[in-house]
Amino acid sequence: MSWKVRRRCEARLRGLQLPADAMSMPDVVAHLERARGRQIELRPFHMPDGGPSGVWLPSSQADYVFYEAATSARHQAQIIGHELGHMAAGHTPAVHQALGRLPSLFLAGGAADLMLLRDEYESAEEDEAETMADALLARIERAAAVAGDDAFLGALRRS
Repeated sequence: MSWKVRRRCEARLRGLQLPADAMSMPDVVAHLERARGRQIELRPFHMPDGGPSGVWLPSSQADYVFYEAATSARHQAQIIGHELGHMAAGHTPAVHQALGRLPSLFLAGGAADLMLLRDEYESAEEDEAETMADALLARIERAAAVAGDDAFLGALRRS
């Protein structure tokens, strides 16, 4: 990660103007929904081995964020933060070709379709999204620590 990317992500995070009481991923999602005027649906999903751990699928009704169901709450928050980082950065979803395949993602043969989506950290956008996730989670953890709240550990349980 370059310092240039880090500075850009930190500026973008400040630009989101998260409220001080945003101490969980659902709090961040609610704020982004209001700011963007679009619903964001978080969906746990058992991702195929070797595939991505998260996917952002926009539709005309909402943005869907699928994240690995079989991992720790901390890792789930990182995955969700990564996908939200793409949104906050104004990236064009890499999954637009896969929207027509959405039903197959839920079928046994859907692994191949998921594999066609994003590759891990292979582009500048992926690096930026991951850096944004790091900054976002650090912000949530700091807010929870200042409040003396352990909200971060239960962040996904409230969603």
